[in-house]
Formats: sequence, C-alpha cells, structure tokens
Amino acid sequence: MVSELKLLPAADDHFAWLLGERVAPDDLRLPPGGLDRPEVLRWLRQTLPTLGGHGSWLMVADGEVVGGCGYKRPPSAAGDAEIGYGVAPARRRRGFAARAGRLIVEAARSDPRVRALTAETAVGNVASQRVLATNGFFKVGRGHDDDEGETILWRLPLRLPPPAKVSPPLLESRLDALYETDAGGHIVCTNSWERQPAPRFHLMLTPGGARTRFRADVPKDAARELAALAAQEGWQASCEGPPRTLPRYVELLSPLAPIQEIVSGPAFAATGEVVAYGPVLDIDAGNAELLRGRLGDWLADAPHRRPFVAVVQGAQAVSLCASVRISPAVHCAGVETHPDHRGRGHALTAVSGWAQRVQALGATPFYSTSWGNAASRAVATRLGFQFAAADLRIT
Repeated sequence: MVSELKLLPAADDHFAWLLGERVAPDDLRLPPGGLDRPEVLRWLRQTLPTLGGHGSWLMVADGEVVGGCGYKRPPSAAGDAEIGYGVAPARRRRGFAARAGRLIVEAARSDPRVRALTAETAVGNVASQRVLATNGFFKVGRGHDDDEGETILWRLPLRLPPPAKVSPPLLESRLDALYETDAGGHIVCTNSWERQPAPRFHLMLTPGGARTRFRADVPKDAARELAALAAQEGWQASCEGPPRTLPRYVELLSPLAPIQEIVSGPAFAATGEVVAYGPVLDIDAGNAELLRGRLGDWLADAPHRRPFVAVVQGAQAVSLCASVRISPAVHCAGVETHPDHRGRGHALTAVSGWAQRVQALGATPFYSTSWGNAASRAVATRLGFQFAAADLRIT
C-alpha cells in the first residue's frame, strides 16, 4: 500500500548492502530484480558525504526497499536543491513515486538550507512530470541532458522571505509613476516615452484606503462624486474582481462621453528578495534586433525602457520584461512571451531578472495584470510578489 511508504535516511551501510558488500541492515529486503544498476548505486553512495548527513533516502514499504530519492547535490548558496527519485522496476506503477515526492517536500521544508526544490525531467517522461506537477512543482524552462536530450526544468518554492509592508507613500509613488500630470494634479498622459492617451479616471484601492486620479476633462462636480464614492470602498485582500460599485462609476462618467474602455486588476509589489529563475540578457539599442521576428513590436522601446531584459533562444528573444513606467521609487513591468513559447516558465525567468535589476537601482518593482489573467497572476505569486493594490481604470 502506498500509505505505508516511508523515507529512511540512507547510510553507507545501506549502499554497501545494495552493492552486495554486506548483509542487509535493519532487516530490509529487496524486490525481485533489485533496486537499480550498480553504477547508479555507486554514484548515490558517493553523494552521501557531500550532503551533510541529510538529503538521501531509501523508499521503504513494509520493510522492502522499493526505491531511492534525495538531493542530487548539496543545496546551493541561494537555497536551491535539485531532487531525483527512482522506483525499482518491479514496483513501478503503484504510486510510490508520487508519495515519495510528497515526503521529500515535507522533509525539505524542515531543512533550513533549502528555500526551493528543483527537478529536471526528460520531455518524454510523462510519468515523472506527473509526479512533480502533483506535488506542486511548476515548469520554469527547458534544458538538455547528454543522455536524455531535451528536458523540462521544474521548481517548487518552499519558503520565501516575509514581504515587507507596502507603505502608503510607496503606493502613492506607484500611482504617480503611471501618469504625467499638470500643475493641478490632473492626468495628462501616460508616463512613458510615447506619451499614450490616459484614462479619464483611475481608482487604486489599497489597504490604506482609496486613491484617485482624474483627467482634466472630468468636470469638478463629477470628480467630487467619483472621489466620494471611492472613499467608501473597502480594501479586501481576497478580492477577485473590480469593485461591486463599478456600475455607479460608469453611470457618473457616461453622460460626459461614451465609455471606451474599462480595465481592472491586481497590482503586486516585490518588497522581498527576488530569486532569479534563469539567465536573461539585457536588451539595448545594440542588440535590439534579437526582438525582431517574435517580439518585434518592442523594437522601438529598446532605447527607452530600462531595465529591459529578455529570455533568448537561438538568436531570437522569446520572452521579455521591461520597465514601462518609471520613477525614482517605482518601476512598473511590461511583460510579453511569444505564444509559441508560453507555458515553459519563460515569463518567470524574465520578470525575476528584471525585478532583480530594478531592486539594484534602489527602486521597488511593481507588476500589474487583469483579474482574468490567471497565468500572469501566477507569475507574481510564484515570485513572492505581494498583492498591494487593485486598479480600476475607465477611459
């Protein structure tokens, strides 16, 4: 039964037995055909001294060693530990790998050296991929193995540094970073090199209350009513959509001009340390041609967006993240991954690399999206960004 599976910390005596050098310790026994090839067992034995006494286990069910699992090498300085596992050929297809995966995660959570688990599977190894996905791992990219060919890279964060509180002044700075304003504080246009048209009304709900901005063509009486309505809004950390009072905002703005667009969604702040998920390339005017083909719409942005990073495969960028709204205190992210390369973790890599560069400048990275974009919201969550505000923009 899978429920009887346990992990037994592996010792040199265990591998000596598995290699036929001594009798079985702890009254253990092997399934028909043994556990694994001798060269694999010898390699696992050699890893024991490097792991510091923790991170290598035998999978035991009713006294029988049905598999092995553990860290492939000691956790890195950043706290990443790559795991591997294998089930004896005679005991496969019984759920042991999935159960062992859960037990490895539990053990790693109590290992202070480990902040995240990683894994690598062959593209064709669907069973192993299912084990990782079942235990909460997600794809973060592609790799290559000399024996198995193209591989999928996986990651599971176990503990992120506690996020710092997003201060009201920082949230105010974020709203100011989005737009250029006139002397009266009215929205003029977006705070970007192309100075795009701005919404008539922007409501940002935060734990410290509502903040509003208006375009100059919104009459003072309408602006006062909109601001009064916004002041009655309550912050909900669990909110999943625009304010319930959205129809009232539309009602107040509609008589002034037809509503052209309504955009609403969460905004996240990276207030803790951001861990890089993979290599990115800084993009500037000198190498912007890498964008042509898959992300060519961003070519004109290369001289103006800083930081600007991309995930590059071959000679083409497949995913990017750049600062599209910038102030001394706040940088707001713009992100795109080519459709043919989505679902491979490239956005995680691009956003994490961008956020690290923003933090190195002494600014706070902000990442916003729409309520319905579950994949985009997952990027922010997996990177440990903090849900800081909820936006409503009406044009």
